[in-house]
Amino acid sequence: MNSWIRKYQLLASGMSISETTEVHFRVDFDDKPEPNTAEFKLYNLSRDTISRFKRGDSIIFNAGYEGDVGTIFVGDIIKVVTDWQETDKVTTITAGDGAGAWLNTTVNKTFKAGIRASQIIRDIIGGFGLEIGEIRLAEDVTYGNGRTVHGKLQQVLRQIVEDCKSRLTITNGVIMIRPPAAGTQTGFLLNSDTGLIGTPGYIDADDADFDVECLLNQRITANSLLRIESRTARGNFRVVKGSHSGDDQNWVTQMEVVAI
Repeated sequence: MNSWIRKYQLLASGMSISETTEVHFRVDFDDKPEPNTAEFKLYNLSRDTISRFKRGDSIIFNAGYEGDVGTIFVGDIIKVVTDWQETDKVTTITAGDGAGAWLNTTVNKTFKAGIRASQIIRDIIGGFGLEIGEIRLAEDVTYGNGRTVHGKLQQVLRQIVEDCKSRLTITNGVIMIRPPAAGTQTGFLLNSDTGLIGTPGYIDADDADFDVECLLNQRITANSLLRIESRTARGNFRVVKGSHSGDDQNWVTQMEVVAI
C-alpha cells in the first residue's frame, strides 16, 4: 500500500472534493456515548468553494486505498475557518457526528407498568428518527411500576442502558447498545504483513492493554474485534478508542485495544 494509491472523497455542501486537493484529517472514535468529532484541513481551495461550506451542512468523508475505499466519518459541519500558513491557504472544517443534534433534544414520556427497557429504548429512539445499528441488552430490565423519562435524549438513553448493565456507543450517527464486552467481528488479522506499524506498546490503564498503529483501515472503529500478532501483543482484542488520521506523508489508524 504505497502513498500514490491513496484515495479520498469529501462530500459536503453539495460538493465533492478528492485527490486533486491536499487534505489533512483526523477522525476520532471511542466506545463512549458522546458523538465523535473530526477535523479536515483542505489546502488552497477557491474562494467560491470555501463560501459554500455552511455550519449544519452534512459532511461525509470516504478514504482508503485504490480498490478499498470506505466511509470513516458521517456528520455535520460545526465550524469553518480559513487562514494562511506561509504560502498555503488552509480551510479547517470541524465536524461532529450527525447524531449530536438529535441527542441534545428533550424527551418527556411516561410508560405503563411492566414496560421493558428495550421497548422504551426503541420508542424514544424511533421518535427522533435515529438509525439503530443494534439493540442487545445484557439485561432487559422490566419496570414494574412503569417509567417516566425526562431530559436530554442522550442522558435518558444512558441511564436506561446503565440500568441494563450495557454500553451505548454512537458511530457515524448509528446507535449501538450492547453488553460491555460485545463487539463487531471484523475477521482482521494485524501483523507486519497486513499493515501493522511498529510494535504495539503496553498501556497501564483500566480499559486498555496496548496502543496499536496500522495503515489506515476505514473498517476499524470502536468495539471492532480483531486479532493481533506481534512480539508484544498476540491474541484477540477489542478496540476501545482510536483515530483515523492522515497528511501528505502518512495515513494511519491508531487504536487502544483490550484483550478478550
